[in-house]
Amino acid sequence: MRYKITASFGWLNIIFSLCGIATVIFQGSIQGYRTEAVMMVLLLQSIIGASIIYASHQKTAGTDIGEKAYPATLAAYILFALFVYRWLFSA
Repeated sequence: MRYKITASFGWLNIIFSLCGIATVIFQGSIQGYRTEAVMMVLLLQSIIGASIIYASHQKTAGTDIGEKAYPATLAAYILFALFVYRWLFSA
């Protein structure tokens, strides 16, 4: 059950990043940030979301790669969140 929740979290990240990419494409910029930097963060978020989904499916299948990739993707998401926090709230 917990792997389905993390897979849903990965899908939520992909949907959020696609909405952000569409916003950048149609509006051009988000609150004064550079468009390239915002696109890079959103694309990285979608890649991490896809890796969370893949690792969750492999973990439910019981493969060896699921055993190693699942904690690695969760650590990657934590690092991504910390990088974005530092980028948004640095002085």
